[in-house]
Amino acid sequence: VEGLNLVKKHLRARKQGQKGQIVSKERAVSVSSVALVCKSCGKQTRVGYKIEGENKIRICKKCGLET
Repeated sequence: VEGLNLVKKHLRARKQGQKGQIVSKERAVSVSSVALVCKSCGKQTRVGYKIEGENKIRICKKCGLET
């Protein structure tokens, strides 16, 4: 996720003759704010898990297919 949660930081001049400036920085995005998009149906979805043998597979809650 790029270009989201931008924060402006004001920097003071450190040396004589240098100007202060405003710098935009990216900050971390909370995991709860990000949704998974299903490859099959192309919609935002919640995730479920299905166990096949010894493998744990992530599935889409909307269409039921593997994501």
